[in-house]
Amino acid sequence: SSSSSSSSSSSQEDRPQRDGARKLILVNTLSFCCGAIKCLDVNTNLDTVVALSSDHELLYHSLAAAKGGSTASSLVRVNNVHADCVMISNESFVVTCNSDTSQVSCFSMNGALLRTASIGDTVSHLEPQVLSHRGRYLALCGSLEKRAHAAKVCCILIYDMLSMEKIFEHELQAYVASCAFSIDDTNLVTVLDDGEVMVFTDPATSLKLVDQMLRLGWQESGLEALQ
Repeated sequence: SSSSSSSSSSSQEDRPQRDGARKLILVNTLSFCCGAIKCLDVNTNLDTVVALSSDHELLYHSLAAAKGGSTASSLVRVNNVHADCVMISNESFVVTCNSDTSQVSCFSMNGALLRTASIGDTVSHLEPQVLSHRGRYLALCGSLEKRAHAAKVCCILIYDMLSMEKIFEHELQAYVASCAFSIDDTNLVTVLDDGEVMVFTDPATSLKLVDQMLRLGWQESGLEALQ
């Protein structure tokens, strides 16, 4: 029986992994030396991990330092950052969002505050959704204040994070579940809680892609031009 068990264990070890399966290993543990981490984001191109702590700190860490075996504390620590979401832009800055105050801020890669914007008086409980692939545009969902005989409950917003200006707004009758930018950042695909899928696009730069999507069955009424 011992020979059969050893043969079965060896056969399991020799068995090839399924196609596409990857064997992951623990490289190192980053020590932020702070309170509990609420959320984080990683950008391998910029060799950076950023995190928000429960102590209202924005923390930066180097991936290269972790791969080299270092468990040192954060490279950069910014105090008094009241936010509940953080993202790293490929434009080499960090975006934080405070959902309760509807405020978005940008920090440099060394922790300096670059710019801040308040999203507006009519929007409450702001929820950041996604940064564009190039890192310039941020899509957000904001709850609308209750209005008499109004069916719209929220709006989808797109902000230019370099100018901190709103470039698009569209009110919706259902809340946003998820959204994503196309690889060229000219289209925003939005999935609503009621199952509807909407595509917001700039026809001036993306007519070819829009035509392809329509041929695949997209509803023309779901397309809206960016203002």
